[in-house]
Amino acid sequence: MEAIEDRIFLDFASSANPPTIYATQGDRNSRKVIIETIQNGEPMNLEDTEAWGKVSISVQFLRPDGKLCKTDNIHKNKNIVSFLIPAIALNCAGMVKANVIIAGDTNVMLIGSQVFYIAVEFNPKYHNTGEIGKSIIGELNLSDFETTDANKQYLTYTEVDNG
Repeated sequence: MEAIEDRIFLDFASSANPPTIYATQGDRNSRKVIIETIQNGEPMNLEDTEAWGKVSISVQFLRPDGKLCKTDNIHKNKNIVSFLIPAIALNCAGMVKANVIIAGDTNVMLIGSQVFYIAVEFNPKYHNTGEIGKSIIGELNLSDFETTDANKQYLTYTEVDNG
């Protein structure tokens, strides 16, 4: 299956409302984000320069459960940044805050930082195997259950980590 492409514009000199893209809880390698970086309406130059040195880009995701994750597989070309959203960023339903950071290695210079959001839709099929299902089972005293084959199968299924 080919990834769905979400194209957004991020103006690193603007405080306008950040864009939102949409995904479903449990999606894996299904969302490619293509960001056109601009500053004051003009395309940003993400190429290495003498003033900035080697330009690096990082993207961090703050999930609704408070966990932070990132992606390392980021591509840049002129003013375009692209990456696949990592599956771990889509484990929890709710709003994920994505922070795009552009830095130069000359004097550890922060060139710019901007955010966008990912609205992660609840997926009932994924719910049983996600973090929420795991935490509920973790709080139960398993000795309270009759250990029938059906219960063992259910408990094994809900303890799978989709990380």
